Amino acid sequence: MQPDNNVMSNYNSAPAPSAQMAEPKKSGNPLLIILIVVVVLAIGLGVGLAVMIGQNNSANQRIEKLEKELEEAKKNVSEEKESNGGGTSSNTVETLQRTQRNVQRMDDMARVLTAVNSYQSNNNGKIPFTDGGVQDTFVRRYIDEECSTEDGLVYSDCSDQFRDPKGKNYGFAAPIVVSDDMEDVLTDLNTMDYKFHVFINAACGRDDNTINKGVGSRQYALMMKLEGGMVTCNDNH
Repeated sequence: MQPDNNVMSNYNSAPAPSAQMAEPKKSGNPLLIILIVVVVLAIGLGVGLAVMIGQNNSANQRIEKLEKELEEAKKNVSEEKESNGGGTSSNTVETLQRTQRNVQRMDDMARVLTAVNSYQSNNNGKIPFTDGGVQDTFVRRYIDEECSTEDGLVYSDCSDQFRDPKGKNYGFAAPIVVSDDMEDVLTDLNTMDYKFHVFINAACGRDDNTINKGVGSRQYALMMKLEGGMVTCNDNH
């Protein structure tokens, strides 16, 4: 059979397939992507720092207030000595001593927070406080190895590391978990009991005796009644 010349002619004249492959779509500029990620992280870090600074302002203001009172008390003692030929009234001296003791108590509270941070580092971020209780080896291992306790709340035989300036052993009030219906809790610290009052899932409020709800069970606040009616608060935010 003779081939059909028209068919062969058409076949031979068909264009050859292109040897070029379609270029893949270009992805975004990797440097631009990295820059965007860095900017987002920087913004997030900045917001986090701003929140932390805002939360710590209240505690810092209390410390500054007490330090000013201490300086004022020292000044009053000095001025009274000059005006009285070296003597001072018992009220002036007591004011100075009371303020010094309160400053020491605030420093002791800060040391408790440092100890809790160490505990968290060794216990996968957990805090030594639970609803109504305190881990009974926490103080002995992280603050004062001489302390004795049976329940983690009441202590005896402590050294100056966990003792109030008046010589009484510190202790903890039973911790309270702040829930949704307890936001902006107004605590009732009417008496000076030499105890750290623990609030879990909490942050210090802007006003004395005020606790705000936190954002997790690893956040906590400590409060203590000081001499002269003042209440101090500190937290791990």
